[in-house]
Amino acid sequence: MKKRILVIGLAMLMLVLTACGGGTSAPPADSGTASSGSDSTAAATTPASDEAIELKFVAPDTANGTDIIYFDAWRKFLYNESGGRLILTEYGNGALVPAGEELAALRDGLADIGKIDSMWATGEIELNQAVCLPDTVDWPGALQSADIHMQLYEEFPELKAEFEKNGVMFLFPHYGGPTQLQTTKKPVHTLDDLKGLNQIEVGPYASEAAKLLGMSPLSFPISENADALMKGVADGISLNYNAVGNYYSDSINYSTLCGLVQPSTNYTCFNPESWAKLPADIQALFQGENIRKAYTVANYLRDRGDIDGRAKLADKFEKNGLPEVYVLPDDELAKWREIVSPVKNIWIDSVGADIGSSIQARLTEIRPDHVWTDAKAAEAEAIIAEWQALPLDLPNAIANP
Repeated sequence: MKKRILVIGLAMLMLVLTACGGGTSAPPADSGTASSGSDSTAAATTPASDEAIELKFVAPDTANGTDIIYFDAWRKFLYNESGGRLILTEYGNGALVPAGEELAALRDGLADIGKIDSMWATGEIELNQAVCLPDTVDWPGALQSADIHMQLYEEFPELKAEFEKNGVMFLFPHYGGPTQLQTTKKPVHTLDDLKGLNQIEVGPYASEAAKLLGMSPLSFPISENADALMKGVADGISLNYNAVGNYYSDSINYSTLCGLVQPSTNYTCFNPESWAKLPADIQALFQGENIRKAYTVANYLRDRGDIDGRAKLADKFEKNGLPEVYVLPDDELAKWREIVSPVKNIWIDSVGADIGSSIQARLTEIRPDHVWTDAKAAEAEAIIAEWQALPLDLPNAIANP
């Protein structure tokens, strides 16, 4: 297994300070929390110094695809703006803990910062899965989901309390966008076409939705999905185009854009004790406008990957004489949404009727405010270009754990 290491040379400190000004545009870290508008989780206790700070970043897997662009650009920003002090080491693919144990690793202090997959945190982190339910976002929907989540997080203190109860401090979500129906043997245009499909589903809410639509949901270890599709064990997989374009396009012959469910998300979180040890100027890099830019870039790139993945699939279909991607008509989509709507009630029952209904009502209200726009895409591209153009290049060292 490999971990990606951001190596920072202290000997370069004066050069970095000269090139970057050693500053940041973020407001002072006076609140001690990463998310703007939130109350303090753990105040900074360490004054600024010239010493290097290494943070262990745990993840279910190592950054790949569009995530590499985001993660490297973000780390380059942190590297430059910290004046050459911040060392981020990514531990993925089981390098630190087995996949699925990232929440425990952060809670127990084995890692300082990292990503938690909501699929493996079900039962512990439930309220924050509100945007993973059917018919909550549009396509492409990763950045829209993140914007909605962050607004709900600011407005409902219960969402923050859920992370605190689990011993971690939330920074931002990292979504993949709603799933589309990808099939190997036949196209899907109507409810009748769904009956009896053995479909790979990711996450509990996606599986429940599949059952209501008449499909038989399947679940395999991620490493076995491609084999199940190639051998015909599964008739298809419900995933966004970003993932399908990267991993399963050879098997998929038909695609229906319906975007019913967002199966899971990643929560980027801090260990509170690790956070409290950071100097205030380092904390500021994970706060306010800085963190908004980070989640904007992370989720926008997932959307860009979704758009590119759909185009890649469409190109394959055309070359092989297959039907183009089928966009489910509004009247048919309305039928499907009505059928899967009880899945929301499963979530509401699990979190409590009052808070669950309130969050869902607010989500529905603010959903149109956060749809994809060309202006949002342009802003994200500008942030990426700005970060990538920072003067001090990152070493590209990779080592075995």
